[in-house]
Amino acid sequence: MARAEAEANGSGAEVELRWRGKYDDAGRRVEPEVAALQAQVTFTAAERYGGDTTAEPNRLFAGDNLAVLASLLPEFEGRLALIYLDPPFFAECDFRTRIPVGVDPQKPNKPFTTLEGLAYRDTWPGGISSYLRFLYERLALMHRLLAPTGVLFFHCDYRVAGYARLLLDEVFAPQGRLVNEICWYYKRWSAASRNFQRMHDTIFFYAKSEQYRFRPLYQPLAASTQAMHGETLRVNVPDDATGKLVTKRTEVPSKGVLMHDVWEIPFVVAHSQEQLGYPTQKPVELLARMVEATTEPGEWVADFFCGAGALPAAAEGLRVRREGTRAVYACDAEPRRWLAADASELAVHATRKRMLSLPGKEPPASFDVWCAPGRAAGKTASHNAAAVAAPSAAATLEADVERAENGRVTVRLLRYRPSLEGLTLSRGDKEKLEAALAHDPSGLCLLDAWALGATPTEAAPFQPVWHTQRPRRGGPRHLPSEITLPPELSAKASTSSTVEWSVHATDCFGRRAACHVALG
Repeated sequence: MARAEAEANGSGAEVELRWRGKYDDAGRRVEPEVAALQAQVTFTAAERYGGDTTAEPNRLFAGDNLAVLASLLPEFEGRLALIYLDPPFFAECDFRTRIPVGVDPQKPNKPFTTLEGLAYRDTWPGGISSYLRFLYERLALMHRLLAPTGVLFFHCDYRVAGYARLLLDEVFAPQGRLVNEICWYYKRWSAASRNFQRMHDTIFFYAKSEQYRFRPLYQPLAASTQAMHGETLRVNVPDDATGKLVTKRTEVPSKGVLMHDVWEIPFVVAHSQEQLGYPTQKPVELLARMVEATTEPGEWVADFFCGAGALPAAAEGLRVRREGTRAVYACDAEPRRWLAADASELAVHATRKRMLSLPGKEPPASFDVWCAPGRAAGKTASHNAAAVAAPSAAATLEADVERAENGRVTVRLLRYRPSLEGLTLSRGDKEKLEAALAHDPSGLCLLDAWALGATPTEAAPFQPVWHTQRPRRGGPRHLPSEITLPPELSAKASTSSTVEWSVHATDCFGRRAACHVALG
């Protein structure tokens, strides 16, 4: 396309990527309808975790990210320091995950059965045009959310890397630019095929302007370099006799060499400490490098396809250190503020669980879960081909209260009736689910987490005073079905005529249910 024509239709680029639906019949660029999105969907805080009382808590959004982006513009336009984007890869398939259900009574560390749940769909009936339209609408709003010094990391693979590069060039023109094309190299089991083994992903690093922030990172010296030159810093200084520069070794430890644009970071394998069972999960070390190189503590970072929550974890300070061949995880870096969103019920649940059990994070992470009114957190409408199925019908939860003679109060789960609407289970998995419910008619075997807190109001979201969740690693152990309240809460219940609390539970599919119990 000629420059004059491109400028006339608003792209301002000499080379332009075209797709069906990019322009209307009058030749005008079709832009995201921000006002319509904001009018259609209003997100509010439904849950609050942690004791952080800052005016702007971290936020996890349950919903389509196009609506989330539009809702954030009034408050966050021009404020985000970093956006990490790990969208569907145009793989044209569904991504599923193995879901453990219940506990084998004969083997307490083994599940009673395992199902396959839908994490998200990466199918595009409209072909590459529908995929590019999907990306452009979101990238256009993300660009507006970035601060003038902000950066965006776009993660993809061979399927769409060429398309994504042209699309990003257009969105970030004219002030922004491509800073790096990063190659994430990993090792995994190879398989016979008629191509060279695919062992890398591509990450495009874009800056909104030339004023982007960058802190150099270092990688260890090669073994051969250490053997020849040692592990201390060398400097060039004038020779006293000749005045010529000579290299001398100091006692200062070397930082290593400036980091390359090829990052060799292990894939999240099945036995990894990070493994949460979510497909396409990314290692936290990958995200930590982006965060450390381009942001300062306290700044806002965001991931609108958050999956298993690797970016929020990195923003909370989670890092991996190498001790020989052993990887040690701890939250020992200075935190950033974060926003995260996903349309998948499983993703929202996985991220929530991860934030509440970060290693070395005491007290636990503080964040709000936001959703549209009338929808339980974790349920979202199908707005596009990458979203999961339509919202499920409400599940039902039953609980009761028992007061002991000493005044202690116990809350006990009685029954959970899941909603199976919208679940895409195979015939075999449906039979497994029926067998699990026959083994445990209460349905509590399906629960993955539950919490107790004051009944929420229009002015205050649900804020747990106690919660528990089934750990992923070490086998699915029993989830407690009752809790005896701490003394201060038991005393409150004993001295009040009626105190109503809410019980919130999440099942293994990421679906939420709630009920109320009267403690007085």
